[in-house]
Amino acid sequence: MAQPVYHYAGKTWLPCRTVADGDCFFHAVFGERDGADGRYSDKRALSRRMYWASFLTYFKEDTPNVLLKIMGNCFVANEFPNNSLDNLQEYANKVTQSHHWVLVEEIPILCTLWHVRVVLFVNEGEPMIFEPNPEMCRDFPFSRDGEVREQVVRLETNHFERLQADVQKEAGDLGRDSLQTVTNDSETDEETAQTESVYLQKKRYKKKGSAGFLGGQYQISLLTMVLLNAVRKMKIWVMSTENDEAGKFEDLVFESPEGDILVQAKHKDDENTIINYNTLMSVSKKGSFSLAKYYVSFQELRRKFKNLRNVVICTNAELQIDKEMSGVLVTNTSDKRSLLRFEDKASFETGGHFYTFKIDDGGNENSKNFISEFKEKIKLFYEENVPNTKASIADEDVKQFLKMLQFHVHYLDKASCTDTFVDNLIASITLADNLDTREIFSAINKYIQNWFTASEGVYLSHLDAQSMFFDIRTNKYCEKLQLYDVSFQNNTLNCFKGRILHIVTGQPILNIVKLHQALQKEDAKALILKKEDGVRILKEGIRVFSMMTGYGFLVVTHPVETDEPTLEWLCKKINTILDSSKDKKLVLVAGEQDKMVQRIKFLNLSSYEEVKKEIGFGDLTEQTQVNMRRQRNIIFQGYRVSLEELLGHKIPDYLDCETLARLAIKGGEIQLGTKLKHSEADADIDTYYIERKVKRSQENLPESQLRNLKDLEDRIILISDASGMGKTTILSKLAVGIKEDNPALWVTKIDMNSHSNTLKQTSKNRSKTVSVDDLLNDQRDTKLDGEFVKKLFHKEDTVVLMLDAVDEVSDIYMKLVMDMISDFKTQKNFKNIFITTRPHLCLDLEDVLQVTAFELEPFTKEDQVNFLAKYWTEKLVIRDEAKRKRCLLFARILIDEMSRWINETSTKTFAGIPLQTKMLAEVFQERTQMHGDETNCWESCKEFLSSDKEEPHLPKMANLSQLYELFLEKKRDIFLTKGQTAGNAITEQMALDKLEECHEYHRALAIQIILYYPKPSYMVERFRKNDSETPSISFKAVSLADSFPESFVENYVFRAGIVQRVGENVDFIHRTFAEYFAAQCLLLELKQSSPSEEFKTFLVEQVLLTEELAVVCIFFDHFLQKELESIPKETLSAFREEKKISMIYDDSPEYLFYFISQGFTGIVNFCLACNDIKI
Repeated sequence: MAQPVYHYAGKTWLPCRTVADGDCFFHAVFGERDGADGRYSDKRALSRRMYWASFLTYFKEDTPNVLLKIMGNCFVANEFPNNSLDNLQEYANKVTQSHHWVLVEEIPILCTLWHVRVVLFVNEGEPMIFEPNPEMCRDFPFSRDGEVREQVVRLETNHFERLQADVQKEAGDLGRDSLQTVTNDSETDEETAQTESVYLQKKRYKKKGSAGFLGGQYQISLLTMVLLNAVRKMKIWVMSTENDEAGKFEDLVFESPEGDILVQAKHKDDENTIINYNTLMSVSKKGSFSLAKYYVSFQELRRKFKNLRNVVICTNAELQIDKEMSGVLVTNTSDKRSLLRFEDKASFETGGHFYTFKIDDGGNENSKNFISEFKEKIKLFYEENVPNTKASIADEDVKQFLKMLQFHVHYLDKASCTDTFVDNLIASITLADNLDTREIFSAINKYIQNWFTASEGVYLSHLDAQSMFFDIRTNKYCEKLQLYDVSFQNNTLNCFKGRILHIVTGQPILNIVKLHQALQKEDAKALILKKEDGVRILKEGIRVFSMMTGYGFLVVTHPVETDEPTLEWLCKKINTILDSSKDKKLVLVAGEQDKMVQRIKFLNLSSYEEVKKEIGFGDLTEQTQVNMRRQRNIIFQGYRVSLEELLGHKIPDYLDCETLARLAIKGGEIQLGTKLKHSEADADIDTYYIERKVKRSQENLPESQLRNLKDLEDRIILISDASGMGKTTILSKLAVGIKEDNPALWVTKIDMNSHSNTLKQTSKNRSKTVSVDDLLNDQRDTKLDGEFVKKLFHKEDTVVLMLDAVDEVSDIYMKLVMDMISDFKTQKNFKNIFITTRPHLCLDLEDVLQVTAFELEPFTKEDQVNFLAKYWTEKLVIRDEAKRKRCLLFARILIDEMSRWINETSTKTFAGIPLQTKMLAEVFQERTQMHGDETNCWESCKEFLSSDKEEPHLPKMANLSQLYELFLEKKRDIFLTKGQTAGNAITEQMALDKLEECHEYHRALAIQIILYYPKPSYMVERFRKNDSETPSISFKAVSLADSFPESFVENYVFRAGIVQRVGENVDFIHRTFAEYFAAQCLLLELKQSSPSEEFKTFLVEQVLLTEELAVVCIFFDHFLQKELESIPKETLSAFREEKKISMIYDDSPEYLFYFISQGFTGIVNFCLACNDIKI
């Protein structure tokens, strides 16, 4: 499907990857690109939600009409029963939850809160445009002034996504800006520059002594809050503290073109201190809140501060309005641009409000009386504290003082100074983006504390404040750089001769670490700007760099892509800085074709230098190389290894800069591959495993010798044996053991059953080859990710390859696999290769590999006994020595009985096949139910251990098929137990019906795995739409596996314990179970009155006369022995009439003799019956 495109403002807009969760609106509008996966994500989404909720509950009864209308729409969209404000608190709580997806009706509120225009595409037509509406906000904090920022997004299936302007019609996402502004910044105009210079000329002032400890802490908190508010609300300002020029309002002096504000901070240890009428009218010089004292100081300072706007008293104490002050003191709400306003939910009644004096020139008697009384107090203050002074106390002077005075009580008290207060205070500061708000507050607070306690008075300007933020951002980034525990050869700035250095790199981090260390050596101060900072921070950083003399270097790492006008402004600004200040230098760490780099290079060709070299292992100092060689910080398939163990002297040849950077981090580790482990069914096999032996000709090798690669003569080991002999198990044990002995080797085990999709796709694409790389990349856990991993895998003598179940690959794909195996002989990365197969494919593999196959020695009688005893000791948690001996006795008697059950003329005895020994172990471990019929009245090991009998009671007779039936009976009992059916006939019958359905599924799956040619895996067959692979035959008696609901497979089939999930597929716990149920399918089909022509041909030619389905024949023979009489006569006649059996009986009687020699009496009788020969 073609990528959707959108058109707006003369541009084409393309979707960008955006995190898809409940916060996707915030990710799309405010998000930054995540370096890990490239998606846009807003780390402050939760803070924005809290702020949104605060806004909703702020106005209460006095909600603006425009907001009421929008909230009504929101209530309807959120399915509240009515649009009454009664829903307000519930709605506010709802929007704080990340699972609340922003609705279109809510966007106008969010646009207003963050002063952003949202252009929303709901389809590819015209967009919806949402503008901020100041009338909605009224005096709520954080309302934004200045330019409206714009972001274009789309809404598709409830998911908001960022759209990126494709200005130059280039494919892909060219970059990003956190929030693109409607208009571009221009150079500061001349008038603004002149105003700014006036304030920046203020350098020093005379400083008073500081307050006490608690008062000082209160004052520092006040100064910090005002600075943070000033950074986000005002452009030009300076501030000072303990300024001698400010008299009694010296704690904070804030000077700006908008007017000067002077503050006195009064901290009381007891926050319950009461300020009343008498306190304000005090004439004592020590009176903390004496209005007369402050009036006298005001008269002096207003001549010094010509642009005076307000004088302020801030205190954490409480104000009591006495009757004398009624109608005189008025409560006010802090203006949104007030420097003293702070936003915390609890503070709207305190820190958000303040008191002023109402000076009424009319008939307000209280006001007149207050002014008259106040004038008398001022006279008394002069007489008692400033003797020999003739003061003229004019009404206008008193009124002017009272009009300018603000009284903030309960200000910054303990109740309001919360973490939420800190979050809200910093939430809207652009320079704080992607930084921890608490860390920022702590750093700014510490800076203010040092400034406050300094003996010399130094003005703090808006540029100083911005510089603080950039210092915090740079220091925070440098903290990450210091995590890299590496040093570099010849790392100095002496080689930097020009003004501009471009470090050309695609992997920048180590280059930046190297640069950072060089800057530290020279004690050079740098301002570092990163791609993820966005365009707005980049602009501010360049401006601060230009005006602050402390910075010698501007470092820009991978500059963010932006529109052409902004790019031109940035480059010209940098060029102007370099022209005007010869001490400043620029370092660009970016790709060769970066647009900003190319533009700056063109403007400054003579002073431009370029370094084209990725950091490699050889660039590190000798000591660093030694440390990195020996440090075991690589987790290689679960084992710690060092670079030296892994790569030897070839480290520089294999180690790319990305991997080098990951290893360079202090305490850092890299994971290569996943830890080898046994299958879930054999998770605890180490406790009861019996070491195996292999043989060929006169050669016998213990398993330990195969594990010892140093003494192993053969590079390629081929193991061929029948089903159930433990080929997969020994391969798993060898893989785990070889890895344990050789941690630096890459041991990989590939089960060919799990890669049918890869083989199918390769064949479908008409490719002639498939490789081990293709198979590994088909699975998530074994995928060869990254250049280093790929190079390591192909390093000579590095890989030990284990290839299992080659014989189970479909004939269609066998040539692909054989060609791949043939190539193993010349592939030098494979140190050793182990391959397993069943005998029918052995000769082909021997021919391809030019080796002679090994066989597995069957379990000896002693092996069988030991296995059973170990298995039961582990599973039954036997710790008592006496019980261990009885366990061993039970095992020995069981094996002896087994020998009597079966005529064991073969070298591979019944229990000598490990799978069947394990089945014996499971069947006779313990019984969940007892049955009344005699054949089933036998004791389990658990029952025998609990009794005082000398010998256990065991079944009278069993053969291979009966053992499988006993095993299935065991699984049936477990199924019923899990279903909690004991004592309830109805529920037990229901469970048995479900179990029979499970067996129907088993038969269907067995057909797909064993009897279909080609043989698709269950999951592929289940979801395949274009069924190009059809079975050779159809079964009337068995449903297809894909007719069973997936929920049934998950809830019942897996619980039955016969099949399991293998990767994305479903498979039997062992192939012999598939063969057992396949044999059942053959019998069921024979019971049909008229089996198809295809089935009859298949049964004779593909089942009875081929070696590949020999195990199916064993089970089929058993079923025929029991149920030959149940096969309809017309079915037997059909085989006779169409001469399907004649090739066995007449044409090739050697087959009949073979069946007789193998004891297949059921098949022999079937052949005779088809030829109407009476037995």
